[in-house]
Amino acid sequence: MILLKFNFLSKTEIMKNAFYIIVVFLALTACTEQAEIKVQNLVHNASLEDINYGDYSIEYLLYPGKTSDGRVITDDAQNWPKSEQVEFYMVRDGNMVYLRTRASYTLNPDDELLIVIADTTEVISPFGKKSALADIAD
Repeated sequence: MILLKFNFLSKTEIMKNAFYIIVVFLALTACTEQAEIKVQNLVHNASLEDINYGDYSIEYLLYPGKTSDGRVITDDAQNWPKSEQVEFYMVRDGNMVYLRTRASYTLNPDDELLIVIADTTEVISPFGKKSALADIAD
């Protein structure tokens, strides 16, 4: 018969290990920051699809007059603030065009950023032409 011998930790060792686990947990969570982004579509008679803030997907489909659900972005503390353009497809009467906002939007930790895309929002088309959405939609 083989006897297994178990060495149990003393109360001091248990407390010491628990302390290390808590310190590591706090260190990992303290190194991240988060913020929230929403996009509102105020473009008349056009929906916005595949809306992205840099590498972050915000919403798949956004009808006129609607606001997206909040997209929480979490990243390491050293990667803040973020400054990105918004990219999307504008769809109207069955026609689709890829666009990017001319302006970049800055996102700081703990922000609740609302980006409004309206008829007057300046955008850049794939061909580098800058114009307002109202000019493209007509």
